[in-house]
Amino acid sequence: MALVYAGAAGASTSLALFVPQLVKSFGLTNWQTGLVTAVPFGISAVWMVLWGRNSDRSGERVWHNALPLAWMVVAMIATFFAIGSLWMMIPLLTLIAAGTYASKGPFWALSSGMAWCNICRSRAGANQCTGKSFRVRLQLSDRLDPG
Repeated sequence: MALVYAGAAGASTSLALFVPQLVKSFGLTNWQTGLVTAVPFGISAVWMVLWGRNSDRSGERVWHNALPLAWMVVAMIATFFAIGSLWMMIPLLTLIAAGTYASKGPFWALSSGMAWCNICRSRAGANQCTGKSFRVRLQLSDRLDPG
């Protein structure tokens, strides 16, 4: 799980650092560079919310994490073939940004939903786990199922 997150975080950081320089290399002014650079991140922000809502509604986390990372990798590879064209590069950068940001919500929901301590599933073993998430989960389960 750490390797998956490291890949997504690395892509996210690389985008934030190098997309403006990449766009500027096409000969745009500073103002145009700012506007063009905002497009992939703006679309990705909307897509991240929609993808997360779909993941929450369906309750499925693995594929909602794997698919954005897969299209992110495909788009990264495709950027090597679109080096000379700004109009080919922007949709690819949008797919990369959407992939890395759309996978973050389902990733954290997946990792927090994993049973790291099987003892914590029972009330008797709850005091053996020291993580705050388990105490919060136990409190929520008491509210939902008081029996």
